[in-house]
Amino acid sequence: MRVKGRYSLIALSVLVLIQAFFIRQDQFLASILLFGAGFGFYLLAGTARLQDDPITNRLNLFLKIILLFAFPQGSDDLYRFFWDGHLLLQGFHPYALRPDEVLGQLEPFQEVIYDHLNSPAYYSVYPPPLQFLFGLCALASFKSIFLFSIGWKFLLLLADQWLLRYLTKFPHLDPGTAFWYRWNPLILSEIAGNGHPEGLMIPALVLSLYLISHQRTALSSFTLALAAAIKLFPIALLPSFARHLGFRKAISHIPLTLMVFVVLIFPVWPHGDHFFSSLKLYFQKFEFNGSFYEIWKSIEFRRHGHNNIAFIGKMIPVLFVAFAGFVLILQRPNHFQSLIRSCLLIWTGYLLLSTTVHPWYVLPLIPLGLLSGFIFPLAWSGAVFLSYSWYDPGLGMGWKGAFQAMEYAILAGAVVVDLVKFRKQGLEAKS
Repeated sequence: MRVKGRYSLIALSVLVLIQAFFIRQDQFLASILLFGAGFGFYLLAGTARLQDDPITNRLNLFLKIILLFAFPQGSDDLYRFFWDGHLLLQGFHPYALRPDEVLGQLEPFQEVIYDHLNSPAYYSVYPPPLQFLFGLCALASFKSIFLFSIGWKFLLLLADQWLLRYLTKFPHLDPGTAFWYRWNPLILSEIAGNGHPEGLMIPALVLSLYLISHQRTALSSFTLALAAAIKLFPIALLPSFARHLGFRKAISHIPLTLMVFVVLIFPVWPHGDHFFSSLKLYFQKFEFNGSFYEIWKSIEFRRHGHNNIAFIGKMIPVLFVAFAGFVLILQRPNHFQSLIRSCLLIWTGYLLLSTTVHPWYVLPLIPLGLLSGFIFPLAWSGAVFLSYSWYDPGLGMGWKGAFQAMEYAILAGAVVVDLVKFRKQGLEAKS
């Protein structure tokens, strides 16, 4: 069984490398075949009890080292990281000017990068800690975007290896739980391959949960604030942390977390209006792979005869706050598993209500699912890759809609399985 599992992981590694080095974002058929086969090998290896196998752990590290040299093919975000980093090095405030406003004022090598930017008419939405790291990688890259990619993904690799050590330290988890994160094809594709910043945010969030489970609330405040300063959304989990701690401890935990968070994002000043205006446009203009939003949009279109995303974008935060409040009411105070489940459900609710759900947005759900015992994040991590169909210009809208429906049907099925499982566990506990 272990030998078959190892061969499965070797096959998965080969497929990941082919996709990372040779398959572009718009080549959906090739991408989904490689990713789907890889996900099958991932599940096969997971049933072979390889979770504590040092040989495959070393293979995983070797795979990720090779992926350092694969320039991102599935996302063009790295061009904006490179642009922002060199903007900082050339003395420009990263939130002061849009790329289309400084074109012609920069060194010639950066003007070549401009053609690859996906949002040149928008101010940067990457928070200050990321801007600092972009600048650091730009400084070490000698104006080469390939060297920048290697340096940036090396930072992600360090964070990944650190996270894997902590995933084995949670007292209620099987030591092999880290396997399901270590070898997850979406993790390999979107962090090790495409270099998305979730690879830095996730370790900070997991460390915050680890610290709070060990009653180290002050340090937990710092790490939660750091996670929020990298990707912003984790600050929405602060009420869940506060409810877990209870009133007395929350009195100190909430102000400390907010204070550290404000300090970390303070460098957006004096151009915070630019930063937050781009975030606002993200919610009220961009749309990709939504679920409830797409249904709502269809209803609004029938009512008004046009895409009413501006109105829906304003209502989504209201619905999210209501949903998060409901989850908090159900959360049990001073119960660690209830805290993790609360964080998972709140984050899932946010994604289901969002107008835009890129595949890498699902990444934080994977460790939260592993820590809480839910399987639907793993199922979604496989199904969400179907959304890459929207990047393929050769596919018709009907096919793209069908793949999107398939993605959320798989997710819904996994949610039902989780509900049945937890209901059965609850009945067994009562008996």
